Amino acid sequence: MELRPTRRARAAVAAATTFALVLTGCASEGGSGSKSDTIRVGLIAALSGPAAAFGGPQQASMAAAVDRINNAGGVELDGKTYKFELKSYDHAYDPTKAVTAANQAITKDDISFLQVDGGSIVPAVQPIAEKRDVMVMALAGGDQYLGEKHPTTFRLYYDISRSFGASLSYIKSKDPKVQKVLGIFTDDEVGRVIAEQSDGIAKSLDVTPSSVFVSRDATDFAPVLNQVLPKRPNVIQFGGMPPSQYAGIVKTARQLGYEGAFIFPDTVYLPAVIDTAGPEGAAGSVSSPFFGAFTSEEGKYWTEHIANYKGGDPSQGWSALAYDNLFLLKAAIEKAGTLDTKKVSEAMQEVSFDGAVGQVRYGGKDQYGLNQIIELDFPVAEIQKDGTLKQVTVVPAAEANRW
Repeated sequence: MELRPTRRARAAVAAATTFALVLTGCASEGGSGSKSDTIRVGLIAALSGPAAAFGGPQQASMAAAVDRINNAGGVELDGKTYKFELKSYDHAYDPTKAVTAANQAITKDDISFLQVDGGSIVPAVQPIAEKRDVMVMALAGGDQYLGEKHPTTFRLYYDISRSFGASLSYIKSKDPKVQKVLGIFTDDEVGRVIAEQSDGIAKSLDVTPSSVFVSRDATDFAPVLNQVLPKRPNVIQFGGMPPSQYAGIVKTARQLGYEGAFIFPDTVYLPAVIDTAGPEGAAGSVSSPFFGAFTSEEGKYWTEHIANYKGGDPSQGWSALAYDNLFLLKAAIEKAGTLDTKKVSEAMQEVSFDGAVGQVRYGGKDQYGLNQIIELDFPVAEIQKDGTLKQVTVVPAAEANRW
């Protein structure tokens, strides 16, 4: 989402960001139809401010899915055809503005299916949505908003700790002598959840973990690295950290003599690392999931068409999760045979789709009591000396879920 151009919920937005509530309709070809035959889907995301790099790709991917679904006939429900309509709202990565946007979407625009961007944003929006039985689909880190008390909430973002496990298992296969991994996390609730989960996975792979936390606005990493590098970690991982920070840590760690590998478990925005630390800075390090090349029918369609939408970028493969999720929603509505969000949420736990990123479905029942977190395989890529990424293995979702 800076967060990636590879990832998400990560950059804090300045409080002075001008608030602009943006309503952008994405009309499908053939007309949006009357309200009675339209299913409105909302997106609350950062469409302005420092985190706008996250919102644009999501909006583009959802718009592409809306058009793809509508042009193929829409949603079939009880003998009637419905069309999706997308409306987008800007929260500029500010929870207060997200609450305003949620009230607009739910109470004024009558939206029952809402995608929300940001691990610190979802908890602010969720109570408003739950009061009106609105289904929340979170493209976000963290999991404090999941569980049986929240049956209409889903997280369409992959498990960052399991993506870390996929990368660590590959490194261990290359060098069984790897014994210690240092995790550097953002000092907030999302960072601490990822740290706790990552520690458990490291131990399951017979690697001893340790963790340190830095504020989201930190820029000088020498003090913390001078404290932890004497412990001689074999691997350093960045769980859910924005590129501007992990690029700086790579550069500083190399300057201080660290020679081990880095793990970028929330995908990697390689340009930031190369610009800051040079191609040699991260060579031999790994990242997962690697959204480098989509080979499925939907993946090829997404790759070929996404740049036609404002904010769409084929290099931001993570955003295809928002594309695939709308097809899961379509399947859930058709399976439920109703627009009742409680029944659609029940069906959402059972459907699957061969999407852009591969076959996707919701799982996590063993962990959360409900299938609420997207399941997908974890392709692992290694950073080459020339500054490119090369896929080296794929860890299936079934294997990752055992960690």
